[in-house]
This record gives sequence, C-alpha cells and structure tokens, in this order.
Amino acid sequence: PEDDVQTALATLKQARVRRLPVVGPDGSVVGILSVNDILLAAGPGKAVGNEEVFETLQAICAHSLVPDVVAA
Repeated sequence: PEDDVQTALATLKQARVRRLPVVGPDGSVVGILSVNDILLAAGPGKAVGNEEVFETLQAICAHSLVPDVVAA
C-alpha cells in the first residue's frame, strides 16, 4: 500500500500483467489493483495521465515474436 501509482504502472508494464496484488505489512493479500482501477483515477491534474496508462496497456498487450519451430 505504500507504493505510488507510478510505481504500480511501472511494475504492471515490466511484468506485462493487468493486475497486481496489494499486500499488507504481514504479507497477506488485502486487495487487487488493476489497470482499470488506475485508468478510472487517471486524467489531467491527476497522479497519472491517460497517456501513461495507454503506454502501459500497449506494453502489456504487445505480442512477442516467437520463431516457428521446424520439425526435422
């Protein structure tokens, strides 16, 4: 709960996931933070802008190219 929205967005982007667990001081899960939660709170004059959320979604949804496996 101490991390800010910027840190959460960076973690979502790096891990390429849409949700993060929110854990309490004892390590127990106290909630789930989703990209949608951040998007609803984003906007002009807010802690995070719409563009940052959009860039995070692009990174999460980007397909990595995996070479075809050729059977011998």
